[in-house]
Amino acid sequence: MILTRPSRLAVLSLSLSLLAALPAASASAKSTTKKRPTVSSVAPMTATVGDVLTIKGKNFILGRNRNRVFFKAGSNPAVAAKTPTSTRKLLHVVIPKGIQQYMNIKN
Repeated sequence: MILTRPSRLAVLSLSLSLLAALPAASASAKSTTKKRPTVSSVAPMTATVGDVLTIKGKNFILGRNRNRVFFKAGSNPAVAAKTPTSTRKLLHVVIPKGIQQYMNIKN
């Protein structure tokens, strides 16, 4: 398909008007974005594999297995665990077995 000069200008002006409208659309999308979760406390601070951690904070996703907690230490890879129980302000997560190889072992 060969475009003539007037049709090329029409396509160019249409694409420029769409680009001009794009920042306005993204600005309105940012206003409806959910708030990021924040953590205020974690208990217990000393735990082993299989123990349940209680994480308190704000803006968590309500429901079973809808949140993930990542365990990371130093340059080791992160190990993820889904939360079996969660409310908007409280998460319970079982420490996964995959993190055992990166934990310090005492006696």
